[in-house]
Amino acid sequence: MSPKEDIFDKWREIQGCCGWDNLLNPLHLWLRREIFKYSEFAQATYDAFDFDSFSKYCGSCRYNRDKIFDKSGLTKYGYKVSKYIHAMSHVDVPRWLEWSTLGQTWSKDSNWMGFVAMSDDEETRRIERRDIVVA
Repeated sequence: MSPKEDIFDKWREIQGCCGWDNLLNPLHLWLRREIFKYSEFAQATYDAFDFDSFSKYCGSCRYNRDKIFDKSGLTKYGYKVSKYIHAMSHVDVPRWLEWSTLGQTWSKDSNWMGFVAMSDDEETRRIERRDIVVA
């Protein structure tokens, strides 16, 4: 992975304002790093989800918001989780939420779905903007 460069003058291009001209072929190291970073945030939501149907916390996050990046190895990116996202389903469709088989659970009708995170002050200085991630 490429090192953390100051990308403040390139962030609009990296985010696609010019259709990623001259960044895709070959894949520019800065774009590669950003793609990898955001994909790791998405992967963290899967890794932190409690799928254990015998746990009273099934369907929740295995970690609190102060620990999820530490447990997922994501502290290196300079972001802090501000909120967790939960979803509810009261629709009579094939089950897509995970539920515990136990009677006493943390929630009977919602699952943890992800998080909202913001860049910390150091990362914000590096990119010269406050970045918000929803994963």
